[in-house]
Amino acid sequence: MSKPIIQETLYTKVRDLERRSTVVQPPPFEESYPVVLAVDAGTTVNNTTTTKATLDTTTYDTDGIADLAGDQFVVTAPGVYIVTFRATFPVNSTGERRLILRKNTVDYEYDTRAATSVNDCSCGLTTHMLVATGDILEFYYWQNSGGALTCIGSTAMAWTSAG
Repeated sequence: MSKPIIQETLYTKVRDLERRSTVVQPPPFEESYPVVLAVDAGTTVNNTTTTKATLDTTTYDTDGIADLAGDQFVVTAPGVYIVTFRATFPVNSTGERRLILRKNTVDYEYDTRAATSVNDCSCGLTTHMLVATGDILEFYYWQNSGGALTCIGSTAMAWTSAG
């Protein structure tokens, strides 16, 4: 089959699908799905101590999910959420660095990285979570460098992957 015939066949099939389509388009993203982005300007994490991220500011929060006073996200609408937590620890060649995501006080997901003497140590996790209204999501750090380390900066984000 020559290239022009294949292209015409594909064009015809797409045109047929478009005419028969009953696909309902979702409403605009900003109006329909909860989205939140919170920032931690720099939490000091003591050696071998699990430390809660201090959520200082939100730059975007469509449904009031970020509870800055409690340093947590409180789910306002049930669904499947994509949750991301990223942080950078300063250069230190000893031990490991860990980020922990908790759902309702239970460890849900974590990312552990070996320390490096050359570059800052960046950690990150992204996961899908089935959540209910009122579920609490918290973000924690842990490290065992032998001393205290202050995170250079981190972000926590959540958004629904389905309406």
